[in-house]
Amino acid sequence: MMPKSTSQGQGMGWRRMYHQLLLAITLLLTVIDGLSNQQHSLSNKKVCIIGGGPCGLFFANHLLRQDPTVQVCVIEKAPRDGNPDLNAFGFGVGGRLKRCMDDSEIPGLVDQVDAVSAPTSFPGLRIIRRLDLCSLLRSCLEGQYGSDRFECLYETKVLRVELDAQQLQVESTLKQEAEDNNSKTKSVIKYDLLVGADGINSSVRRMLVDRDILKEEHYINGPVKWKALRLPPQSDLGPTAFQPLAHPDNLLSGAVLPRYPEGHTMLVFWTDGNDNPGGIDAVQELCQEISSAVQGKIPKKNLYRRLTWGKRGSEVKENIKIEFDEKDVERFLNCRPGREHYMKLDKYHYHAYNDTSSPAVALIGDAAHGMYSYLGQGCACGFESSLRLSKCLAAHSSIRSALEAYSQEAVPEGHAISDLNLIAHTVSTSTRGGFAKFVSMSQLLLNGRKGKILVGRVNANIKYQELLKENRLAIAMSRRLWKTRRQAVEHKRPFN
Repeated sequence: MMPKSTSQGQGMGWRRMYHQLLLAITLLLTVIDGLSNQQHSLSNKKVCIIGGGPCGLFFANHLLRQDPTVQVCVIEKAPRDGNPDLNAFGFGVGGRLKRCMDDSEIPGLVDQVDAVSAPTSFPGLRIIRRLDLCSLLRSCLEGQYGSDRFECLYETKVLRVELDAQQLQVESTLKQEAEDNNSKTKSVIKYDLLVGADGINSSVRRMLVDRDILKEEHYINGPVKWKALRLPPQSDLGPTAFQPLAHPDNLLSGAVLPRYPEGHTMLVFWTDGNDNPGGIDAVQELCQEISSAVQGKIPKKNLYRRLTWGKRGSEVKENIKIEFDEKDVERFLNCRPGREHYMKLDKYHYHAYNDTSSPAVALIGDAAHGMYSYLGQGCACGFESSLRLSKCLAAHSSIRSALEAYSQEAVPEGHAISDLNLIAHTVSTSTRGGFAKFVSMSQLLLNGRKGKILVGRVNANIKYQELLKENRLAIAMSRRLWKTRRQAVEHKRPFN
């Protein structure tokens, strides 16, 4: 019996050693995995962001907080103080946008935004000028990070992107202090990751689409054009006024919105194909037509308001006198109108390996997803995509895996909000399509009776994809109307 006992003892010993070896290997792999995860995908690397608007600056803020070794260079073609034409343009600051600012952990950002934004008559909604938001985000960057980690090159144009070499050729216009002239300085900037935050007409995106790297679906909303007009303080309008425009001859539409620190902004839309409503080119004539639109009445029982805003409209105040600044009206007449875009991409990144380099590009904000302004989600969605990209770069040890994860998370949400904004075709009085409108409005009404009002829920903590499911029939009908009005976009040539 002794040989059998010895054999059993030896077998138990080998099994014990085998399990101990497996445990040691598991612990070793866990340690190695933990060490690799501690390595930020951009550690000791440089990121170039083309576009110094809100999304580009917001992304730079969050990225620099993720890794103390990363460097960021923002390249912006406009002056530091911005384009005067953008001085009237603003963003709605609702619940979704504030959550993004909270998640970014940028110290005091929400309070600073509240301090320089205007309250509105809608609970929880404020409006901030684009230039004020950019100024706040830039101040956060310059106050926390030295020039060795962050720089913003204003009045700098990107001439060429060399993807394989991972470098930019740029041209900067610098005003000389001693001489009253401008000099152009060309230089080359190396990078490890290129981020396109250059808006709906993104040259970064255009470059990737032209090379068949990305697949794009891009249209504009037919003849619809818009501009923003800055107004001085108004004696007949309160500081939180949200005054609709209803022109008696349907020449123009839009609304008067509050603007910080005083005064108002007027968003004007028209559909006659001209660069100004009715082809007007005279200051006084435009002022008269706008004044007529302000006097227009909105019925008390307006189905459009009930289905979208969740409350009945009221007749606007009569005999309102609108005061204008002639210089701002002239600027309005001379600036280029905006368009309502619908744009989708199959992915928001590009990454390739070759023998000498690993070119990497990502898109955020309007450069990645284009949408109508109807639901007021452009800035919020842009901030969400910026946060997603920054968090993915922090969570992965390689740029390639981080960018793939970013597209997987961000693309479905970008597509959903682009589709949700097509509801504008259903509620628009200028759009024909009786059956499609009836079906779409019916679903909106049913959802409204359940407390699921679209305009309110887009600012709630709900994914855009979930909202699309809730309103899928209404959006399907809206897409039918959209297909009758959409126009293909004529693209300009990108850098190269």
